[in-house]
Amino acid sequence: MKRRGLGLPFVALLGLAAGAARDAPRPVSLDGPEVYKVDWNTRALIGYDIDRDGRTDLAVLNNDRAKIDILYQVRPGERRPAKTRSNRWQPVLEDTRFEKRSIVTGGTMYALAAGDLDGDGRSDLVFTGKRDPLTILYQGKGDDWTRRRVIEIEEPAPWTGSLQVTDLDGDGRHDLVVLAKTRLLVFRQDDRGELNGPDEYTLADEGCYGLVARDLNGDRTIDLMYLLPKSQSAWRVRFQVEGGRFGPERVFRMESPRASLVPLADTTGGSPHFAMVHRRTKLVELVSLVARGAKGDPEEIRLYPRVFANASRGAREPSYALGDLDGDGRQDLAVADARSAQVQVYLQRGDGGFGLATGYPTLPEVRSIAMADIDDDGRDELLLVSTSEGTLGVSEMSGAGRLSYPRPLGISGTPLAVAAGDLGGTGDRLAYLYEDGGERGVAILGPRNPSGERRTPLDGLRTDPSALRILDANQDGRSDLAVFIVQSPMRLLLQDDAGAFVEATRETGYRPGLVDDLPVSALGTGDVDGDGMPEMLIAGEGFARSMRVDPAGQLVVLDQFNARDPGDTVKAAVAADLDADGTAEILLAIEDDESLQVLRRDEQGVYRYLAAAPVGSIDLLGTDVVDLDGDSLPDLLFWGADRFWWIPVGGAGRSVDTLASYESDLDEMVPSNLAVGDLNHDGREEIVVVDSVESRIMEILTSDAGRDWRSTLHFTIFEADPHYQGRTGTNREPRELLIADLTADGKADLALLVHDRVLLYPQR
Repeated sequence: MKRRGLGLPFVALLGLAAGAARDAPRPVSLDGPEVYKVDWNTRALIGYDIDRDGRTDLAVLNNDRAKIDILYQVRPGERRPAKTRSNRWQPVLEDTRFEKRSIVTGGTMYALAAGDLDGDGRSDLVFTGKRDPLTILYQGKGDDWTRRRVIEIEEPAPWTGSLQVTDLDGDGRHDLVVLAKTRLLVFRQDDRGELNGPDEYTLADEGCYGLVARDLNGDRTIDLMYLLPKSQSAWRVRFQVEGGRFGPERVFRMESPRASLVPLADTTGGSPHFAMVHRRTKLVELVSLVARGAKGDPEEIRLYPRVFANASRGAREPSYALGDLDGDGRQDLAVADARSAQVQVYLQRGDGGFGLATGYPTLPEVRSIAMADIDDDGRDELLLVSTSEGTLGVSEMSGAGRLSYPRPLGISGTPLAVAAGDLGGTGDRLAYLYEDGGERGVAILGPRNPSGERRTPLDGLRTDPSALRILDANQDGRSDLAVFIVQSPMRLLLQDDAGAFVEATRETGYRPGLVDDLPVSALGTGDVDGDGMPEMLIAGEGFARSMRVDPAGQLVVLDQFNARDPGDTVKAAVAADLDADGTAEILLAIEDDESLQVLRRDEQGVYRYLAAAPVGSIDLLGTDVVDLDGDSLPDLLFWGADRFWWIPVGGAGRSVDTLASYESDLDEMVPSNLAVGDLNHDGREEIVVVDSVESRIMEILTSDAGRDWRSTLHFTIFEADPHYQGRTGTNREPRELLIADLTADGKADLALLVHDRVLLYPQR
């Protein structure tokens, strides 16, 4: 008898599994399979005690019938009374282990989870779907599922592993975590049983999957992790921080696995281990996030970015500004998104990192922002340039912590960009680019000019300047100005003894070809030669250079830092002392590369390539080097089009270690998915590996010490009939695995979701 896509008769499947267990001494012994009918388009198989009778039940999303099917585990000989009557006699033909009930949902569903989400002691169900993004089904008395709550969230992730019900804060109540398309959503249950929130955390990259809630760093709090498909930096983690919130996204170098990362029980007391199938090698691997010190091998540079994804992602590039908005002595961050007419504020926490972003309404089409204390009240104000309204506005944070809507500053002309900083000790703190009746130039504002502004026109401009930077170009201790013009050389305005700005570009030795068509991201500053004075760092094709304007007004090259490959496009260069030896290293950010090239100075004083530090990907707009966390060590800030990085130098971090690997000696076996559980009741977990694409072989791996894995059992799950013309299921069958005690004997069993069947292999 053929059962649609199952190539072997059920009795043959039973004999195959049992025969495999008899052929050689093995620690794992399974009966079955027992076969339970479901529908073809089912997914998200979970095991949970739904009726709270002490037995694990099964639940699955049935998208063929827009229902959730629950397979209640019953005691031998027990039958549940039917909730609906049948128009025909249905005799009991077998003493089945499960009794199926269904809950109508009415739409396509993605992920399913279970837990007590209202604190009443009953198990509830929660699912994501296409029509209703997030729905909670509350269980009432007598298997009543009529009470439900539909929560409008953004488009949920369409993967099965995108929901977690767990106790995040240790208060004994279940909380809910949802992985959506662009955000991670956290709902917390209060003491009244209400789910509050969500707290929203923007993902650095869309389309993540494989959500897991687990303590990853040994601090006894639950952290969250997920994966990015088709990436070399696939493992993403958010560690729980003080106050029960979750910190910035941490990106770890690891290629995306073929399926998910499956956690093993933490019996070692160290970092938790995870099993996966390597995408390219098809090896089964055990990996872990291992703690690393800041210092180790002197030839290995470790940088650990904290990734903050912009809450709003507009079509235009965002603008960034650092300053102390709330007057607590710490540097805060503002990010302006031109499309949404709002500014995101990240207040700095005590550890030097930033908290969650808070959005405030602001001017439309904000093109440039800066921060400075322009009224000497001990707090920085936020300056914003709106191109659509032709306004230079100022916002300030109130004592209640609210950023005010910008009030316009009284200026003449149209502002184009703004910059803030110490402009030579005169008390002036604000510079902006303007266009006024065809004249373009730079204007200075500050307490020194209460009734007006000082202007320096820029001659010969055919287009508006795009950006303005404050720096000390000639190392005389006075602030100078760099003006960027698209498809034209960067212009430098040097400040003289009287505080006036004189354009160095007019000098014959300026050499504009050195800075022609320079993007803002390509200009940085840093003390490369150790004289206490920062040089300009100019990025280019195949190298970066340190430069300054000499006393004669000439733009001179002081040193050059070659990239590893002459064809590398250097987006930015950063100087920072990474190893605390008193000499700065050079970091080169290469276009379309997920690593920073690190150059170190040798005995001859030449900077040579040392190593590549993996950091992930960013569409770079600019960089800064400041001490954010007050440890007297530099912190690296990388500003991007849709995210920014905070990289504390000298801090410890974590990286991915491969602890063990296994390669099958079966000719036809190509692992595609796996599950983990104790299938021989010895207190140690086994790994169940399936080939769900070609051979449909299952292999069970055991290990004594968690490293030397070996195969103890394998068999074919089903065989395809080449002449069969009916429905064959997905391109991956079996499509899901589950290990749980499904026979109420205290032993873990194995369940597979295959075609329109659940196959159960009870542990003997």
